[in-house]
Amino acid sequence: MAHTAHVRVPSGPPPLPIIGWRGNLLQFFQDPIAYMTQLAREHGLVAAFTKGGNGNLAFSKPELKPS
Repeated sequence: MAHTAHVRVPSGPPPLPIIGWRGNLLQFFQDPIAYMTQLAREHGLVAAFTKGGNGNLAFSKPELKPS
């Protein structure tokens, strides 16, 4: 019998119109501290860079990062 794990996908901001998740990544590179602060404030200590995006996650506390 196969066991399936339930994985909670972290929330994140929606992708930007037209350019999608790349626009969110662009916002990060323009001001990384502001982007990470906003992610933590709006989406929690573990957040996706983009909701339904490319799999990039932000960890606001180093001890939360998976090993």
